[in-house]
Amino acid sequence: MTAPDELINPDTSEVNKLTDEQKNDETLHGAFERAKNNKGGYFLKYDLLFHRTYIRDSVVDRLVVPLCRHILILDLAHSQVGCHIGVRRTKERIALSFTWPTLINDVIKYC
Repeated sequence: MTAPDELINPDTSEVNKLTDEQKNDETLHGAFERAKNNKGGYFLKYDLLFHRTYIRDSVVDRLVVPLCRHILILDLAHSQVGCHIGVRRTKERIALSFTWPTLINDVIKYC
């Protein structure tokens, strides 16, 4: 499977903006340190921070979302797509593709 053009050549997309947001987010410094040491499932791909986990016996690489984008993801998963589906299902929906250090607490507060 090949990467989309915007990931291969981030100068032609918003990927470089997201990369900068991740790197400048103080809440992600620990995750970057783990990625640097190849620990905790964190890694860099195309200069973006990801977290690898297992969901239902499948390996899933989730994008680590910077603080400035949490509310957008929460709103999309809970209100826009999910039709107010509650804490557990909102968290599960987000966790299929995204993660961040305070994901569970943020979902609880948001819902």
